[in-house]
Amino acid sequence: MSSAHKPPSRHEFRQHRVAEERAILEQLPEIECDSFILHWEFAPDSRTWTIKYGEQVLYREPARQEDYPRFELLARLLRARYGQRLRDLVPVSTPDADFYLYGDYLGSVARVEAARQRNFGALSARRDPED
Repeated sequence: MSSAHKPPSRHEFRQHRVAEERAILEQLPEIECDSFILHWEFAPDSRTWTIKYGEQVLYREPARQEDYPRFELLARLLRARYGQRLRDLVPVSTPDADFYLYGDYLGSVARVEAARQRNFGALSARRDPED
């Protein structure tokens, strides 16, 4: 008889999540600017998300399909780290990026935009990489 993998308890899950959030916050560098915008980009060759300030990569992690909950989490953490100086986290729109961020869930675009509004007061459009 094989032993089944027991899912983590609610407490264990929360402890893991808090530790993960703390690790992300600790690795984010300081930005010496009074007001700035960050970009959420998809790297198709490595299937990773990158959060960039200009050309500087601040954070990178593996991308998964329908990753809008991850966008929501990282928007909240970025606001916590940079405060009011961070004006927006703009998702760069490409077919691959849109597929990985939004997937097939019809409400995913609204969830991303709500996270931007909630954290940054942003109502701007997604950025085309050609801009």
